[in-house]
Amino acid sequence: MRGAIDFADLLAGWEPGELDLDTLRFVACSAYAGKLRVKPSAGRTAAEIVNELIDRLLARDYDGSAEALIEAAA
Repeated sequence: MRGAIDFADLLAGWEPGELDLDTLRFVACSAYAGKLRVKPSAGRTAAEIVNELIDRLLARDYDGSAEALIEAAA
């Protein structure tokens, strides 16, 4: 839950016109990656997992469009 609050707080510091997919990934990693505990045997970093979750969210809820997510968040 804390990661979601951090993500919303970080997004609030950006104007919608300043956001793109790379910025969303940066903000999401800043908010969530430090909250994930990844075992060394996982073979992936926390940032890679966060990026995979972003990709899945975009595909599932926003037809793969970062712009649609940004509009919904505005």
